[in-house]
Amino acid sequence: MHDETRETLQLIVDKAEKLRGYAFERHVSETGLDFSAKRLADDSWEIDFGQPDEKERDAFLLTFRLFYQRNEPMSFLRLEHLLNDPDLSTEFRSVASQVRASFLGYLQGHSRYTVELFEGQPTRKQMIDVGLYGGIAHANDPVTVGQYRQWTRDGIRAALFHQEFIKFLVVILGMIYALGDAARAELLSSPA
Repeated sequence: MHDETRETLQLIVDKAEKLRGYAFERHVSETGLDFSAKRLADDSWEIDFGQPDEKERDAFLLTFRLFYQRNEPMSFLRLEHLLNDPDLSTEFRSVASQVRASFLGYLQGHSRYTVELFEGQPTRKQMIDVGLYGGIAHANDPVTVGQYRQWTRDGIRAALFHQEFIKFLVVILGMIYALGDAARAELLSSPA
């Protein structure tokens, strides 16, 4: 196995474990991503959306982005490069290819919950990109920032957008765990 491949596999294992250590996933399951509404005495409505703590989300995103952004060696989008190492096992190649295909397929799909709320019926990838690069983690592209502001222009839309964004992260997190487990098994089975 090439040294670069071994380093990337170890990075995948380390970062997947780091993500497991965050309270983010537990907080999401404890908080829930539903909403409740009640009518107030003045006939207005109070709506409470389940949202994870912003600090937990932001800390989580720093590591999560390593699996999402193309420029990182451990990114789902660069797994094909990693799989070029002829010394990788058939089992690892199979799992990594399946996880990558699941990731790409998932990103191409649409959120059933918000597809009609946000104009243009954005894909999950578009929504993640707008969330990450339009205001949550970065804000340096005016077009993406403008889209984020449009999609989060009022409290209800903002809460719905953030709930969907978090749901997407949790689904992808399962893929990261699968890749991390496969990378760990590959490292353990290959001679140093």
